[in-house]
Amino acid sequence: WSLALMISTPLSPDTMSDTMQRFSASLHTDEPLRSFAQLVSKVEPSSCSTTKRWRQHLAMILSNQSDKYDPNFNYALSLANTLASEGMVHASHFTSLMAGTKLTSVLDKTSPIALLGLDHTKEV
Repeated sequence: WSLALMISTPLSPDTMSDTMQRFSASLHTDEPLRSFAQLVSKVEPSSCSTTKRWRQHLAMILSNQSDKYDPNFNYALSLANTLASEGMVHASHFTSLMAGTKLTSVLDKTSPIALLGLDHTKEV
Protein backbone atom coordinates (compact mmCIF):
# COMPACT_ATOMS: atom_id res chain seq x y z
CA TRP A 1 0.00 0.00 0.00
CA SER A 2 2.88 2.37 0.60
CA LEU A 3 3.74 2.58 -3.11
CA ALA A 4 0.10 3.14 -4.08
CA LEU A 5 -0.22 5.92 -1.50
CA MET A 6 3.02 7.57 -2.65
CA ILE A 7 1.94 7.51 -6.29
CA SER A 8 -1.60 8.76 -5.62
CA THR A 9 -0.50 11.71 -3.46
CA PRO A 10 0.70 14.07 -6.22
CA LEU A 11 -1.95 13.03 -8.77
CA SER A 12 -5.16 14.57 -7.45
CA PRO A 13 -7.11 14.85 -4.21
CA ASP A 14 -9.78 12.48 -5.55
CA THR A 15 -7.21 9.83 -6.46
CA MET A 16 -5.59 10.13 -3.04
CA SER A 17 -8.97 9.89 -1.31
CA ASP A 18 -9.96 6.83 -3.32
CA THR A 19 -6.65 5.14 -2.54
CA MET A 20 -7.02 5.87 1.17
CA GLN A 21 -10.58 4.48 1.14
CA ARG A 22 -9.34 1.27 -0.46
CA PHE A 23 -6.49 1.08 2.04
CA SER A 24 -8.85 1.58 4.98
CA ALA A 25 -11.15 -1.14 3.63
CA SER A 26 -8.23 -3.58 3.80
CA LEU A 27 -7.74 -2.94 7.53
CA HIS A 28 -9.65 -4.50 10.40
CA THR A 29 -12.44 -2.26 11.72
CA ASP A 30 -10.74 -2.13 15.14
CA GLU A 31 -7.48 -0.64 13.85
CA PRO A 32 -6.70 2.99 14.75
CA LEU A 33 -4.81 3.21 11.45
CA ARG A 34 -8.15 2.65 9.73
CA SER A 35 -9.49 5.74 11.53
CA PHE A 36 -6.57 7.73 10.16
CA ALA A 37 -7.11 6.50 6.61
CA GLN A 38 -10.81 7.33 6.82
CA LEU A 39 -10.04 10.83 8.16
CA VAL A 40 -7.68 11.51 5.27
CA SER A 41 -10.25 10.27 2.75
CA LYS A 42 -12.91 12.57 4.29
CA VAL A 43 -15.06 9.70 5.55
CA GLU A 44 -16.38 9.50 9.10
CA PRO A 45 -14.23 6.92 10.88
CA SER A 46 -16.14 3.70 11.49
CA SER A 47 -14.71 3.81 15.01
CA CYS A 48 -17.17 6.62 15.81
CA SER A 49 -19.94 4.03 15.95
CA THR A 50 -18.25 1.54 18.26
CA THR A 51 -16.93 1.61 21.81
CA LYS A 52 -14.13 -0.90 21.26
CA ARG A 53 -10.67 0.65 21.66
CA TRP A 54 -12.26 4.10 21.92
CA ARG A 55 -9.15 5.56 23.58
CA GLN A 56 -6.87 4.67 20.68
CA HIS A 57 -9.38 5.92 18.13
CA LEU A 58 -9.90 9.18 20.03
CA ALA A 59 -6.13 9.70 20.10
CA MET A 60 -5.97 9.12 16.34
CA ILE A 61 -8.84 11.54 15.68
CA LEU A 62 -7.43 14.28 17.93
CA SER A 63 -3.89 13.87 16.62
CA ASN A 64 -4.98 14.26 13.03
CA GLN A 65 -7.52 17.06 13.12
CA SER A 66 -7.30 19.37 10.16
CA ASP A 67 -9.55 21.71 8.24
CA LYS A 68 -8.77 19.78 5.09
CA TYR A 69 -10.58 16.66 6.33
CA ASP A 70 -14.08 17.86 7.15
CA PRO A 71 -14.34 21.12 9.05
CA ASN A 72 -18.11 20.82 9.40
CA PHE A 73 -18.08 17.65 11.45
CA ASN A 74 -16.49 16.90 14.80
CA TYR A 75 -15.65 13.19 14.72
CA ALA A 76 -14.60 13.18 18.38
CA LEU A 77 -18.05 14.47 19.35
CA SER A 78 -19.64 11.72 17.28
CA LEU A 79 -17.57 9.17 19.21
CA ALA A 80 -18.66 10.83 22.49
CA ASN A 81 -22.32 10.47 21.48
CA THR A 82 -21.78 6.78 20.74
CA LEU A 83 -20.12 6.26 24.13
CA ALA A 84 -23.01 8.08 25.85
CA SER A 85 -25.58 5.92 24.07
CA GLU A 86 -23.75 2.83 25.36
CA GLY A 87 -23.91 4.14 28.93
CA MET A 88 -20.20 4.92 29.16
CA VAL A 89 -20.72 8.30 30.86
CA HIS A 90 -17.15 8.91 32.05
CA ALA A 91 -15.69 8.03 28.66
CA SER A 92 -18.31 10.14 26.90
CA HIS A 93 -17.60 13.16 29.10
CA PHE A 94 -13.84 12.87 28.63
CA THR A 95 -14.27 12.58 24.88
CA SER A 96 -16.70 15.51 24.82
CA LEU A 97 -14.21 17.69 26.69
CA MET A 98 -11.47 16.71 24.26
CA ALA A 99 -13.83 17.60 21.40
CA GLY A 100 -14.19 21.11 22.79
CA THR A 101 -17.63 20.85 24.38
CA LYS A 102 -18.26 23.35 27.15
CA LEU A 103 -19.91 22.51 30.46
CA THR A 104 -23.46 23.89 30.62
CA SER A 105 -26.30 24.16 33.08
CA VAL A 106 -27.64 20.94 34.53
CA LEU A 107 -31.11 22.16 33.46
CA ASP A 108 -30.15 21.98 29.79
CA LYS A 109 -31.11 18.38 28.91
CA THR A 110 -29.88 18.76 25.31
CA SER A 111 -26.31 19.48 26.38
CA PRO A 112 -23.95 16.48 26.18
CA ILE A 113 -22.20 17.41 29.42
CA ALA A 114 -23.23 19.38 32.51
CA LEU A 115 -21.84 17.54 35.53
CA LEU A 116 -18.73 15.42 35.06
CA GLY A 117 -19.43 11.75 35.63
CA LEU A 118 -23.21 12.16 35.89
CA ASP A 119 -25.77 11.64 33.15
CA HIS A 120 -27.94 14.73 33.67
CA THR A 121 -30.33 13.74 30.88
CA LYS A 122 -31.94 11.03 33.01
CA GLU A 123 -34.22 11.64 35.95
CA VAL A 124 -32.67 10.69 39.30
